[in-house]
Amino acid sequence: MFKKTFSTFIIAVLLNFTCSQMVYAKKVILENGTKVKLKTTSYVSSGFSREGEDVNFIVEDDVNWGKEILIPSGSVAKGVITEIKKTSLLGRRGKIVIDLDYAIAVDGTKVPLMQTIERQSTSKLDVIPSPVFWILSPFFMIISSEEAEIAENFITNARVDRDIEIEILETENML
Repeated sequence: MFKKTFSTFIIAVLLNFTCSQMVYAKKVILENGTKVKLKTTSYVSSGFSREGEDVNFIVEDDVNWGKEILIPSGSVAKGVITEIKKTSLLGRRGKIVIDLDYAIAVDGTKVPLMQTIERQSTSKLDVIPSPVFWILSPFFMIISSEEAEIAENFITNARVDRDIEIEILETENML
């Protein structure tokens, strides 16, 4: 009985050893200047957004190093509104400035990004010929411009701000 149990144990260990995989971490460098394609997840307007407010993005395409994915599509990225100017009754244009901050890599690392998105609204006064403006200027002084806006699903390309180390997991068959 003991020989049969021992033989079964040895066979189970050998099968487990031959069918198992070894998982190990490998560190790679995501280089400065690598392109990261991003998409906004919400609408941003100079009419209701505030300076210091976070703006959420989603990584649109995988960022790869060889065959390895370092930043998968669908990962979260963040930006911050650094400047807001609301429109005024005197025709001042609305303005939004967003500085991209980081994207999340496959290992959870915050990858610093460099990109500034700036949008300025058009003024209704821009389309009025100059002589007509001066004749009608008292009337147009009370017309405000449109708000500056960035649409939901707006696509932009950011760049990695500096070389950064990312840890990826690799598997190796134990055969």
